[in-house]
Amino acid sequence: MYGKEGEDLSLPVPPGTLVYNDDTGELICELVTPGDRLRIVEGGRGGYGNEHFKRSTYRTPKFAELGEPGKSMNIRLELSLVADFAILGVPSAGKSTLISVLSNAKPKIAAYHFTTLVPNLGVCQWKSANFVIADIPGLIEGASDGRGLGDQFLRHVQRTRAHIHLIDASLDSVEEMIENYHMINAELEKYDPVLAAKPQVVALSKMDYIDSELGEYILSELKTKLRVDILPISSATFQNIETLKDILLEKYNELPSSLLADTDNGEKQTDIFVNEYIRKDGDAFIYDSNYGKDTQACFLERDNDGVIRITGIRLEQIAVMTAFDNEEGMARLYDVCLKKDVDEMLLKEGAEIGDRFRIADKELIYMWRPRNRKKK
Repeated sequence: MYGKEGEDLSLPVPPGTLVYNDDTGELICELVTPGDRLRIVEGGRGGYGNEHFKRSTYRTPKFAELGEPGKSMNIRLELSLVADFAILGVPSAGKSTLISVLSNAKPKIAAYHFTTLVPNLGVCQWKSANFVIADIPGLIEGASDGRGLGDQFLRHVQRTRAHIHLIDASLDSVEEMIENYHMINAELEKYDPVLAAKPQVVALSKMDYIDSELGEYILSELKTKLRVDILPISSATFQNIETLKDILLEKYNELPSSLLADTDNGEKQTDIFVNEYIRKDGDAFIYDSNYGKDTQACFLERDNDGVIRITGIRLEQIAVMTAFDNEEGMARLYDVCLKKDVDEMLLKEGAEIGDRFRIADKELIYMWRPRNRKKK
């Protein structure tokens, strides 16, 4: 309320927050790195006082500008978790139990489908590194279309660098395991082809559920038919858990950061999404719907009721800052219209003296004023 002395309204959000214009559905920006800031809307510019309009031939102006109304926008915030690895699999494949033994996460674990309804995050501290793991709720066929809330779960996979794909060894048949494996990858591809292209570490979970002979048979069949490296594990008995950590550490060291990568010229370039109307100012992103536009240009269109509307960034700003009950202020607005050739635009459109036209939410009257033009 008090110009530059007024306090900014700041809303803290977690890394991975997507900011949308809720009225248009437009994605504005993605805040990924801690410390990133986004300025959505700004307060209006303060109006000039009458002293500003004083000239040598105009000593006592009797008008001043109004303050420009502040901008407003309805926004929607969505969280896309930022992690190094995402644990994927069908419901009850052992994802929550695995993240509990790989990291410091304490998820809810139970012997029924869809125990996990929201992703869990955990930090795996292993040897020389700390990497973040996300436990993604179980995916089913049709997840990419929203079945079983799958579309909500899959958006969290977009900000992970690689996947841990769990195959449940306790299922009834190898064919079902293979079918689930292909189904998960197909849902990733359908939701976003980039997700399907990310590296995967494939693990056969729940090896403690079956005897060693059956386990060897299942593992051999899966390796032959899927043609991928598969690590047999058990979160309950810790079978090969340290080996899995070593593999994840190796992957972690090999993978380039998905959030910050070197360009060919050695500069750092973020791959986060920023709208075309975003400009960068230090560590802050600033959303400006007029960014890159010609602020002085004016255009003519007709409203649904047939009344002519003149649009233009600077002209509309002056109109809303003009006191329409002040004669001198109105004269200044009409002078600005003349300088921007609004009278000629109206004339070409067939407007006649006394016709109404609009600028912003203001209504004016078309008044012809002859003016002298220099001949070319």
